[in-house]
Amino acid sequence: MGCVSRGRTPDPDRDEFPFSSVILCTLMQAWMNEKFAPELLENKSEIVECVMEQLEHMEENLKRARKGDLKVSIHQMEMERIRFVLSSYLRCRLMKIEKFFPHVLEKEKTRREEEPSTLSQEEFAFAKEFLANTETYLKDTALKHMPPNLQKVDLLRTVPKPDLDAYVFLRVKERQENILVEPENDEQSLIVSLLGISLTVLFTLLLVFIIVPAVFGVSFGIRKLYMKTLLKIFAWATLRMERGAKEKNHQLYKPYTNGIIAKDPTSLEEEIKEIRRSGSSKALDNTPEFELSDIFYFCRKGMETIMDDEVTKRFSAEELESWNLLSRTNYNFQYISLRLTVLWGLGVLIRYCLLLPLRIALAFTGISLLVVGTTMVGYLPNGRFKEFLSKHVHLMCYRICVRALTAIITYHDRKNRPRNGGICVANHTSPIDVIILASDGYYAMVGQVHGGLMGVIQRAMVKACPHVWFERSEVKDRHLVARRLTEHVQDKSKLPILIFPEGTCINNTSVMMFKKGSFEIGATVYPVAIKYDPQFGDAFWNSSKYGMVTYLLRMMTSWAIVCSVWYLPPMTRQAEEDAVQFANRVKSAIARQGGLVDLLWDGGLKREKVKDTFKEEQQKLYSKMIVGNHEDRSRS
Repeated sequence: MGCVSRGRTPDPDRDEFPFSSVILCTLMQAWMNEKFAPELLENKSEIVECVMEQLEHMEENLKRARKGDLKVSIHQMEMERIRFVLSSYLRCRLMKIEKFFPHVLEKEKTRREEEPSTLSQEEFAFAKEFLANTETYLKDTALKHMPPNLQKVDLLRTVPKPDLDAYVFLRVKERQENILVEPENDEQSLIVSLLGISLTVLFTLLLVFIIVPAVFGVSFGIRKLYMKTLLKIFAWATLRMERGAKEKNHQLYKPYTNGIIAKDPTSLEEEIKEIRRSGSSKALDNTPEFELSDIFYFCRKGMETIMDDEVTKRFSAEELESWNLLSRTNYNFQYISLRLTVLWGLGVLIRYCLLLPLRIALAFTGISLLVVGTTMVGYLPNGRFKEFLSKHVHLMCYRICVRALTAIITYHDRKNRPRNGGICVANHTSPIDVIILASDGYYAMVGQVHGGLMGVIQRAMVKACPHVWFERSEVKDRHLVARRLTEHVQDKSKLPILIFPEGTCINNTSVMMFKKGSFEIGATVYPVAIKYDPQFGDAFWNSSKYGMVTYLLRMMTSWAIVCSVWYLPPMTRQAEEDAVQFANRVKSAIARQGGLVDLLWDGGLKREKVKDTFKEEQQKLYSKMIVGNHEDRSRS
């Protein structure tokens, strides 16, 4: 029986839309149920036939209608929508038949007569044909080449069944008094309850002891107590190792903190004179002439450089005098005792199973708040209120990130903290130097524009604070960089710029040559010395060996990051100084305060070869000693 009365021919100009809303709702419901159900549902062949019949009837009506009528266009769009729903419904059923065809046919075969059929006649014929084609294909391509006892394939076992335990989405259309839900067993309920309680307690502890103190810049002293406990454990472990080494008559490995070779700060001329005086030709010790024994000086210097290079060893991790229960910093670990091994294993579990997830959660929280907070502050109009909010958002987020590393920082001489219109320069050990300083002060960052997550953070930060970001093409233009930095420091209302003049990370045992660019601007320089304690974790980033993600993972699996920060008195360039001399004076002050070795070598030697000018300088010194200056030769 048809779904549309054929008593008269409907006219689209006079009749309402002739499609039954009940039929359409039934089709939509069948489509959504079929789309989200894991198994093949009962077929709706009557609805499908009725919808197709009404679509044909609508097409006949539209052919008789006037062209260009708005109502005709609307009816045409509605027909296309209904066709899409019908096609999607049928395609979804065919896809399930192809995916589960053995089980669909088995279910149809075993159903009772009073039960509704899952397949329509057309679908049943399609499923049988698909089964026959699949069996034929398997026999022709593979099974005929196999032994007779392996040529039979049980498709019911081979083809996966529909996953009836899969999650589905339900929509409640009307109020129901009685809903039957499969009850959970006591064990599942207990696990879910314990998990919920654990997450609630963890979130509460994070909020009370970490996030809230970070917002207000206070500390409960938990990290310092944690550090003192670690120091006692390290001392006990060292005593156990020394005792075990004595029992086995082994010498405990001790690194050479001052170098393998003891070097005296003497000049080239003094050392060569000493070699000549100890030789046979003592009469020639002060004569400006070449002597064959002079080559021993250069041979010794070359051997010393190979054995104990004071430059390249600054680009590797600092060795420790005692073991800190981190295998990455102990190159000579041997089994000493069961208790020490158990303690090390317990430390691994604590660092990777407890501290690492907690630190990752804190880092994610800090970075997310930084991006969201600075973006929201950026929409405010410029003024004191915006500056106030920006400052506290930055400080709060950096303090959360500091806690993500379990960083224990001691700040000295805070009265010398950088002020607006100045430049803060510090020795560079790690990318976290920025977080260490920014958690105690408000700085304008200088750097290159990046992509990815770093780019998102940079774009959000610059909305709330006047940071100085350079495009990749601008970084090589020294004059452009200097001009933008000069414009920034000349505005006394802007924040102090944070710069690391070394240009690369050094292992926190020395300070290498400062680039002169930031000292040519003429602004007040605020030196800052940062010294890390390697007992709790190596903060040095060896960028040639580890990527950023690997480095951060190593930081988050260390015991802690312990460091001291000294704010030195501000320094200005003197009248008789050039930029290089000023940079060296600032560098010496930082090295002296931080207990670091003051080196004149360029940190760029980490990736580059030694320039010929350094070799020529040594040659000039020796030539000057041999030939003498012009005055000596004129007197002769």
